[in-house]
Amino acid sequence: MSEKSKKISGILKTFKKAEKLKSVLRCAYTSDGKRKESSADHSWMLALLAVIFLPELKIKVNHLKVLKMLITHDLAEAIAGDSYPWDKQKRIGKHEREERALREIISTLPFQSRKEIMELWQEFERKKTKESRFAHAIDKVEVILQHNVADIKTWLNGDFDLNPYWKDEYYNLDPFLRKFKDQVNSETMAKIARAGKLSKVKPEHLKRYQRWEK
Repeated sequence: MSEKSKKISGILKTFKKAEKLKSVLRCAYTSDGKRKESSADHSWMLALLAVIFLPELKIKVNHLKVLKMLITHDLAEAIAGDSYPWDKQKRIGKHEREERALREIISTLPFQSRKEIMELWQEFERKKTKESRFAHAIDKVEVILQHNVADIKTWLNGDFDLNPYWKDEYYNLDPFLRKFKDQVNSETMAKIARAGKLSKVKPEHLKRYQRWEK
């Protein structure tokens, strides 16, 4: 087998493993209520949001790196599966499980592709660069946006008392991000208020977002 044929064969093997991300279900439902979104759905929406947000930022970030990071950051879930932020038991050892899974998924890729994907994932996990911090902000706000377009009957308890306000400091990275997140927070609270479920929200969050449309 030629070197080029080996590369192609390796890429095809990775495709078959990565494709399983389409079947990994998250906790949020789609707006039509027919099914839960998949991790692949989530990654696609992150990339779209980044394309829309990037021109609005005052901070300078590498656009291509951000998009690559968002597309690949959840790739490990094709094997490791998804975990919810309030599921503390399942999140024990999450980083290590995902690193092993990612290495397995990309193991048959050409060296340069393996190296780039692993470095992007590690950068995302460390949250030290502007690109990774922006990617995390997009990652978290998409979760809230998806819940806000879904029926509130599909929300779990963690979607009321943790998820909408978790890692809120990420949005202080840029003025546009901060303003966007504040509006999303207000819309989230308004949705909860309309459903008569404010009792599920922690007092500190109620106090912070007192102004919402009922």
